[in-house]
Amino acid sequence: LHAYARAYAAYREAEDHLYRIESQEASMRQQAVYLRESIARIDRIDPQAGELDELKARRTRIENAARVNAGVAQALGALDAAQNGDGMELPGACDLVQRAADALRALGFDDGLRQCADRLDAVGTELADVVFTLTRQLDSEGGPEELDALNGRIHELDELTRRWGPTLADVLAWRERSRFELEDLDDSPERLAQLRAERDALGAQLGEPFGWTARRFRSTCSRAVATARSTRTAPTTSRSCSHRSRAPSRCRWVPVRRAAN
Repeated sequence: LHAYARAYAAYREAEDHLYRIESQEASMRQQAVYLRESIARIDRIDPQAGELDELKARRTRIENAARVNAGVAQALGALDAAQNGDGMELPGACDLVQRAADALRALGFDDGLRQCADRLDAVGTELADVVFTLTRQLDSEGGPEELDALNGRIHELDELTRRWGPTLADVLAWRERSRFELEDLDDSPERLAQLRAERDALGAQLGEPFGWTARRFRSTCSRAVATARSTRTAPTTSRSCSHRSRAPSRCRWVPVRRAAN
């Protein structure tokens, strides 16, 4: 009986565990679908750490491109007349510096003036570098097409940070955690099959090997129930027997008394 009780307890434990897992199976499937779709969405957008800040800074420059371009163009026009494009023959700063250096160098008999001419050449070289840098800055600002592309990308990244942020680093960390969780959820059908097999194996142990023991166990329980019922009815039977035992004594006494009279 003890062996049967232990086997039955193991079977009930396996049955209860399987029931709890099966009752959560629907919610686990829903969670797996949500994780799979979310991970796919993040992979499709493919965010990079720090990308959002860079895109917003680039957008700010493009949005102010008109003002930036106007200032750069004015500076270039003052430095290099060729950058004006208005057909005017007014010289720029580079040309004026070069003319001044040539004028001083023409006075070759004065070493001091030649040194000043060399210094003006150095200034002219520096101004030429500034013109080159400003020209690249003027050409690097994007147009409306790039601005639209930036806004679209920023909108996608903002959607990610609103759901799994607040930063792109948080989004990337959430994706990695969700991948591990999804692997565990995908293994749940195999886990359920394993639990069902264990439950069935324990149930089989309660069948053939413990068949006689199970019948004996049920018989013992039936006798215990019958004994308990008879114990509850015993006081009522005792009172009725004492009542019947007193009745005959009165019946015997009454006839004797009548005979004496």
